[in-house]
Amino acid sequence: MSTGTDRYSRRHRIATGGMGEVWLAHDEVLHRDVAVKYLKREYADDDGFRTRFLNEARSAAGLLHPGIATVFDFGESEVEDGLPYLVMEYVEGRPLSDLLAEGPLDPERARDLVRQAAEALAVAHAASLVHRDVKPGNLMVTVDDRVKITDFGIARAGDGLALTETGQLVGTPSYLSPEQAEGHVATPASDVYALGVVLYECLTGRRPFEADTPVAIALAHVREPVPELPSGTPAGLAAVTRRALAKHPSERYPDAGAFAEALRALGPEQTLLLTAPVAAVPAVPAGLAARLRIRRELWPVLLGGVLALLFVVVVVVAALSPDGGATKDTPPKGSSSTTPSVPSTVAVDPAAYVGKPVATVQAALAALGLHTKVNVVRNPGGKTAGTVAALRPSGSVAVGTTITLDAWGTAPKPGGDHSGPDKGKGDKGKGKGKH
Repeated sequence: MSTGTDRYSRRHRIATGGMGEVWLAHDEVLHRDVAVKYLKREYADDDGFRTRFLNEARSAAGLLHPGIATVFDFGESEVEDGLPYLVMEYVEGRPLSDLLAEGPLDPERARDLVRQAAEALAVAHAASLVHRDVKPGNLMVTVDDRVKITDFGIARAGDGLALTETGQLVGTPSYLSPEQAEGHVATPASDVYALGVVLYECLTGRRPFEADTPVAIALAHVREPVPELPSGTPAGLAAVTRRALAKHPSERYPDAGAFAEALRALGPEQTLLLTAPVAAVPAVPAGLAARLRIRRELWPVLLGGVLALLFVVVVVVAALSPDGGATKDTPPKGSSSTTPSVPSTVAVDPAAYVGKPVATVQAALAALGLHTKVNVVRNPGGKTAGTVAALRPSGSVAVGTTITLDAWGTAPKPGGDHSGPDKGKGDKGKGKGKH
């Protein structure tokens, strides 16, 4: 079977989704395997869907990033009654959904895969494109654990209808942001929420909200608190996940670029810089290192010898001492027999935290035994959204104190509304139906 002008010969169907189906095909001109995606027949007769599918295909074709499946071609099939199709890079690998079917991932692997996806999504957000259907099934993982995002075209065209007139959800309810569930237009922060759901699923092996119907799932995203992460989740990674899943868009990372930055800041060992850098340890000269190198199997022998020598020294000293080695109950003058107490206060220096991502600061303060709460403040422009503007109290504070973090909200667009984090509250009800 062939498509178009017989250039793309179909091999077998790879996958099918809510809006389209994907086939493995062979490009007879360039002699390479490709993935050909068709808009489903039931949507193909709608001129609005056809036009938007082709427009989005053109937009997706301009996204050049190793983490985004490349779009090669688009058109209308001559042998399928004008059925719109999209020709993409064929990615050899498995969708993340297949990996998650086997159980949760190691936290570091989860962080790395979601970071890659966020870095790729950042390219789309910079081009004013919103994926609108981020989910494990649209994240391909190659054999060397590289992530490729797919389904930019169909997902955006389909998501224009958040709720139909009959109340049926269009899209994937389990990854739908609260604002999309309420019928509002999706934004980059909506993609951040969906990717936060993916990260939650990677860490727990389950989605945060499930119910018997799509509408019930969507309502849970709007109303229900996010369930707790496993107790073994690293504190920094848990903080980043919770922020990505904030109900209100202004309380999340504003876009995928900020989300990726927060994940990168955690580092491979889930550690964060606290207040001061650790002094570097001088390197051992190569010649000295070679002379000090001892075979691993000799360590037990050496350790045994050292312990035996210490025992002999203790016996000799005890025998030669005037009191025969007896100990005295009274400690020497000036010494103390009490055990040092654990500090009850810690120092909080604002200069160490202002300007840093909120999640980074939360994790750093948690490591000091402090609690945090976030207060989003209006961004006058020129401030990085999601970073700390100020914090209180500071100085010497008691362990267990709650520190309030003032975080910059989304920066206003030039010439746009400067109302800050409350922007848009008067627009409820707008954006329902087709967008």
